[in-house]
Amino acid sequence: MARFGSCSTRGTANRGGDEGQNLHVVHEPFVKLYLIVNDKRAKKRKTSAIRAADPSNPIWNEAFTFDLPASQLQDAGVELFVTSNEGETQEPGCAVGLQEGGSGSAHWQDLMQNSRKPIAMWHTLR
Repeated sequence: MARFGSCSTRGTANRGGDEGQNLHVVHEPFVKLYLIVNDKRAKKRKTSAIRAADPSNPIWNEAFTFDLPASQLQDAGVELFVTSNEGETQEPGCAVGLQEGGSGSAHWQDLMQNSRKPIAMWHTLR
């Protein structure tokens, strides 16, 4: 079994190609995490809602664990969607897996090399 460790996210990021644009989630945003195995959503988790003075730039620092057989790690990943009581964004805010580029791929590679311990890494939302 492998464990996907914590995945921290910051809400100040590129969205729609505009660098530094703030999130459009207005009221108590949270993140939904989906474990994707063979292009299908296998499991889900969610963060707590941010009740901050500035919800347009939220920061979540929460640990999540998904258990799955090591044989499925090559075909798995995690997608993160920012949402609120107003609805979910259409595009993932961030993705972690071998098929992703940048820190998403690096995080998954670290996970595969250290399958029994949590691997924490900050991810910036798109």
